[in-house]
Amino acid sequence: MPRITDYAFLFQNNSSTTSVNNIKLSSLSSPGGLKQLKNAGINVNSKQFKAALAHMQKASAQSGANYTNLQAIKNMMSNFDSDGDMIDATTGLAGTIVTNETAEKSRKIVSISEDTRKYVFEELKKEFINEKGINNGDTTNRNEWYTRVQRETAKSDRLAASHTLSQYEKQYRKAMQDAIRKSDSSWTSGKSFDASIIENLSFENVEKRIKQSGNKLHYQSIDISL
Repeated sequence: MPRITDYAFLFQNNSSTTSVNNIKLSSLSSPGGLKQLKNAGINVNSKQFKAALAHMQKASAQSGANYTNLQAIKNMMSNFDSDGDMIDATTGLAGTIVTNETAEKSRKIVSISEDTRKYVFEELKKEFINEKGINNGDTTNRNEWYTRVQRETAKSDRLAASHTLSQYEKQYRKAMQDAIRKSDSSWTSGKSFDASIIENLSFENVEKRIKQSGNKLHYQSIDISL
């Protein structure tokens, strides 16, 4: 599926071009423009088309270009699903793009499968040991984690699922830091420690200490069984 990241090339600045494929953007809503679109198989009443048109109009206003063509319109439409939601070019999923409208709604805790949570927990343990507790992500593939959780979540909750996973990440790391400091109260990130402390840290016991408060998760720092 084609993806468009630079909208400028959808337009021709020169209004004197004579190709029959060129369409003046401002004329798309006219009877003649609508007929041309319909004849090309474009559903002008679809949310997909309306979202694509809105983006092209915005790009036109910014660039000053006012001519496009049928193929460019179809290409732009392929960036949106049937609900008019933008599709992420990397994952092919809709409902994962943060906008002013979706940002606030995404800040909530939703259900994430135990398999995914446990997978992330175990991967974080490896990173914590390899990086001596420094959170730089060099030994993990966080993009894969977030794509995984988005794929298993309904579109309407995908951003919230990403927020939730980030909250779990923070609390898992807090549990690991807490476990090390119970052995060495002077430990700080970057210092060596006994790796077995983290290797033997139990997912189940850590999860018992994670509680929800509003749109955040909190790890209760108390004695845990290793």
